[in-house]
Amino acid sequence: MILALIAERPSHGYELIQAVSACFGGGYSPSPGVLYPTLAWLRDQGFARPVVGEGARKSYAITPEGEAFLSANHATVHCLRAKGRKLGGRHNAPPPIIQAMDEVKAALRSSVRGPDVTPQEIEQIAAILREAARQISTNRIKHEMKTETSVAETVATLEPPRIERVRHELRRRQLTVLSTERLTPNMIRLALGGEELQGFVSASPDDHIKIFVPDATGEMVMREYTPRRYEPETGRLLLDFAVHDAGPATEWAVQARPGDKIQIGGPRGSAVIAGPVPAWLLVGDETALPAIGRRLEELPPGTPVTTVIAVPGPADEQSFETKATLTAQWLHRSDPTDAAPFLAALKNLPLQPGTFVWIAAEGAVTKAIRAHFLEERQHPRPWLKAAGYWVKGKADTKESFED
Repeated sequence: MILALIAERPSHGYELIQAVSACFGGGYSPSPGVLYPTLAWLRDQGFARPVVGEGARKSYAITPEGEAFLSANHATVHCLRAKGRKLGGRHNAPPPIIQAMDEVKAALRSSVRGPDVTPQEIEQIAAILREAARQISTNRIKHEMKTETSVAETVATLEPPRIERVRHELRRRQLTVLSTERLTPNMIRLALGGEELQGFVSASPDDHIKIFVPDATGEMVMREYTPRRYEPETGRLLLDFAVHDAGPATEWAVQARPGDKIQIGGPRGSAVIAGPVPAWLLVGDETALPAIGRRLEELPPGTPVTTVIAVPGPADEQSFETKATLTAQWLHRSDPTDAAPFLAALKNLPLQPGTFVWIAAEGAVTKAIRAHFLEERQHPRPWLKAAGYWVKGKADTKESFED
């Protein structure tokens, strides 16, 4: 919300407090203790920059990276503004409604507070109020039915999402392992930190960074991993490692201890899925879990999202914190290069119009799932993104399926 406000015009802290309050109809105003750390976070992320405003006050303006981030989270801003209108209560009600509410309250005060009011009269007043509520509700239901029809028509003519590419400063960072955690039998989470993490930017849930680790001969090799979460407020970068293989990165992660050093590079850039997306379908194996988990955490409240994820067994399932409306389906498979379990689960899976399908798994598996949607189900190509996060028998290899 704050980023959206400074996108409209550069503003200083007090102006932003007033603007947020206005958006919420006076129902909420952020305190300086909330606003200024948020501005600092936006600055650290590279989404906003300080500028000198009137009277030498420090204002904030949006950056190109911030514009890309705002575009990717347009639906979130829309939901916040809608919630603000609700929180504003009567402040946002039309004047005739406010006047009628005041008249009802005045009539109730004069009618039910007297000592001579009988139970029969109270029941009559209650019946009048219930009938008024019923009529208002009936009118609202009719309005919502018309709205649902309008939404369906709008989705049918929606502009397809855009893949906006954002470039980042490419640099190596020397980081320290802060903690290790065994999330599941086949997934390890490392928290990395250090002064060189300052200025790190990851604008999309499926970004990739390079980590530099020694192989069996001691030579440094590169491997790609998805940033599970960057926490600028705590100075931590979380990386999740699937440990089903025995590559140098996996071996390093298994043996890593707090205090160990690691070099990372990137992300070189971000492919941001921009534009309104009414619903999501996220399909992948355990290597896609970091990207899927982050996407779920960042989706706007109430967004319909379905996940179909294949893992070795029940103990490898993960839980995610999300405000989206999530339907999760877990597949337990023995062969990560077999697309059959995915295809069986997806065959009769309903897709509402305006669903963006995101796929990431082994290369051949991804190719088969992609073909299922594009060829068998005729899903619109602009509403799908697929990548082979790994390829059987090939180290440090990804497969792209962009046309």
